[in-house]
Order: sequence, then structure tokens, then C-alpha cells
Amino acid sequence: MPVVGWALHPIDTFPALYDTLTGSYYEAAWEIQEALERDFPDDPAVLFVRAIILYTAMVDFEDTTGEGEFFLCCDKATLCYEKQIDTVREDKRVWLEFIQGSCHATRGFYLGRRGDFWSAMKQLTRAKAYFSRVLEADPTFYDAYMGRGTYRFGIAQHAGVLSNLPFLPSRRAAYTDLTLAIDSSKFSRYAAMSALAWFLIEERNYTEAESLIAKGLARFPNARSFLWPLIALQFRTGRYRECIASSKELIDQYLNSPRNNGYDVVGLYKRMTEAAMELGDDEAVVRYCQEGLAAFMTDDARQRRSRDLQRLEKWQKKAQKKLEQSEKK
Repeated sequence: MPVVGWALHPIDTFPALYDTLTGSYYEAAWEIQEALERDFPDDPAVLFVRAIILYTAMVDFEDTTGEGEFFLCCDKATLCYEKQIDTVREDKRVWLEFIQGSCHATRGFYLGRRGDFWSAMKQLTRAKAYFSRVLEADPTFYDAYMGRGTYRFGIAQHAGVLSNLPFLPSRRAAYTDLTLAIDSSKFSRYAAMSALAWFLIEERNYTEAESLIAKGLARFPNARSFLWPLIALQFRTGRYRECIASSKELIDQYLNSPRNNGYDVVGLYKRMTEAAMELGDDEAVVRYCQEGLAAFMTDDARQRRSRDLQRLEKWQKKAQKKLEQSEKK
């Protein structure tokens, strides 16, 4: 994808940026960021784009490469926002509010993945306030519905924990926001599809989830952001052979990446083993356990997957014993 050098406004680069991130084309995403930095050096969007690329890659590869720079970009974007917000015209103000909300949302999602639940909710609540102001000023800024929808989805998932908070958003509100983003947003459509697919899987609405995943994969073949929910859906609906095939496809992608740390590869072998157990295929159980246990892992990934590695060892021994007993009969 060529560098975007024709943009009249930073938002003009976002459709291409989000497409590159959905397809995991990181080199192209960095080209867009460099063009944005060259053409709009004073816009906080430059810092947000740098942060979202770092965030997407960290989530994609389950590592912390670039974590310090990610938080620094979010902090700098906030300072840039505070310097400009009181002196800009209304249309620029809406844009700054959107970027600020996006920074808080991305930071919140990352903190949530690290297990810092309350800090994550604090960031996401701030993000929701900014997105709401954007929509009050411009109800046609449909990409803001993506941010508010993912906030509402996150809160709805943890409603029990947050039961003491007033005005909890409903799952229906989250669904409505994400659907609006899919139908009308300028650049968030496929990100919203992926988020809503996970939402629908949790809701056991597998038919609608699979329809969204199919649309995502038709636009971005082999995209990990859609293969992951597909694997979850296939397992939950008992399509174990399809689940194994999709998992193998994803393993190949990680093994061919220089950034592979083994975390996701072992997780996928664990899923394949579980599917093989459901099929009663002890030979496959032994094979997938062996491959998972033999997979390359960094020390950090091995530590985080320690329980799963123990499970693979246990399942392998159990399946191997069953095979030996069967041979004796």
C-alpha cells in the first residue's frame, strides 16, 4: 500500500490505516503514520496513530514490545489536546475530542488485557465521555459509535462487578452502537465487525456472528482479527474439525512471523487438543500435545502459559495410556 500523501485532513488517512491494521500489514501502517507525521505534525492524531499501531501489534502477538512508547504517545496526545482544545473552532474541537477519546479507549483496552481492571474501566469511562461529546456535536460522526459501543460492551460484560455504579449501559445499547459503526462509519466498519462478532459469540448468537466473520474474511482473507473469533465460534458450535483446520491456519501465520513468541501457538495447540478430545481422537490428542510442548517459546510466554503446558502434559499422558491399553486388547 503506498504512502498516503494526498490527505487534506488526518481523518483522510484513517480508512487506509484501519485496513492495514485489520489485515496486520504493519509496514504499510507505519508508512501511513510517517506521512501523517510529515503532513500534520501538530495534530494529536499523529500520536494516536503511533499508539494504535503499537497497541494492535502488542495484542496481535501477545507481547509488550513498544509498551513504554505506547503509554508515552497516549500521554503526549493528552498534553497536545489540552494545549489546543480551548482555542480551536468547533469542527476541529470535535476531531480533538474524538482523538482524545480514542487514546483513552485504547489505553483502557490495553490495561484491561494486563488485568488492571479498575484502571481500565477508569480509562474507558473517560473515553465514553469524549465520544458522547463528539456525538452530541455531530451525530453523523459514526466512527465515535465504535468507541462508545466497545465501552458499553466492556461494561456490560462486567455488570455484576460494577453493580454499584449508576446508569450502567445495557448489552442492547452496545449492540446498537456497534451496528451503527458497521453500517455507517467511515473507517471503523471492520474493527466494529470484529468487536461485535465477539459480542455475539458471548451472547450465543452464532448465526449472526458467523455472518459478520464471513464478511470480514471476504474483505480481509486470513485476517487474524476474524480467524480468532471464527475458531471460538467453531469450537462452541461443535464443529471441531473445522476448528482444528482454522487453528492450523493461524499457527502457520504465527510461525512465519519473526515476532512470534510462542504464546498464541501454544494456545492454539491447546484448542486443537480440546477439539480432538471432543472427537475422541486420542492419536490426534497425543500429536497436538507433543507439538504444543515442543513449540518455541520465549521465557515470558512460557511463564504465562505454564498452566496450559501442564495441561498438555497431563492430556498427552492420559491419551497415550488409552492408546496403549487399546493396543493390548
